[in-house]
Parts: sequence; structure tokens; C-alpha cells
Amino acid sequence: MESIRADVTVVVEGSNHNTISGASVILDGKSIGSTNSQGTITTELLTDSNYTFSVTKDGYKDLTQTEDVPLGSTEMTITLTMESSFNTALLGGVVVLIVIVVIVVYALKFVGKRDRRGRGRYPGGRDGGSL
Repeated sequence: MESIRADVTVVVEGSNHNTISGASVILDGKSIGSTNSQGTITTELLTDSNYTFSVTKDGYKDLTQTEDVPLGSTEMTITLTMESSFNTALLGGVVVLIVIVVIVVYALKFVGKRDRRGRGRYPGGRDGGSL
């Protein structure tokens, strides 16, 4: 039996099942484009064949998945689920911000205590208060 072509819709989603737009889709080592605003891209493939899909998107772990297009299919949907990647740069920025806030709060407390200690020690001011 002769292989026929099938319209294959690739849906790229996150682990929370929200679709991912702008994901780059590579089919057997060749780019077929990026997902649209609905997280899909459609291509025509020969049936009775296996295909390797690779997907990349900033903020997600790269994904490679092999899928079979069964003989006799005319249309099918393949869902590729990407995992969110841990953003170490964001975490580093948050840690730096917390350190800065702690230093500022400590400095304000230290300066405030120092100013309060200086008051009232010498009547009339720091020079002894001569009248």
C-alpha cells in the first residue's frame, strides 16, 4: 500500500496544559517554524512513518519526542508538553535584592541608634554647652 500524506497539527503546551506560542519546532533536524498564538503549527507528513520533533522556547526545557504517523491517517494531532525551566537569573536577582534591603534596614537602625545616643549626653550640645 502506498504511503499517503496526513495533515498533522502539533500542539505545544506547558506542564499546566496552557499552550505555548512562539515555540520553535524542528522536525527531523529541519525547522518547520514557530507555534502560533494558539500554540499550534500544522505540517503535512507521510503516513506510516516515525518523526522526531524537537521544541525550544525560552523559559522551558528543550524537548525531543518521537511520534508515529499511522498508515491511513489523513489528519492527526500531536501534543508536545514542555517543562518550565528554573530561572536561576531571576532567583539570583531576588537574593541580591533581599541582601540590599537587609543592609539598608541595618544601616538605618545603626545610624538611628547612634544619633539617639549622642543626644542628651552633654547639656546644650556636644561642646559642653557653655552659656
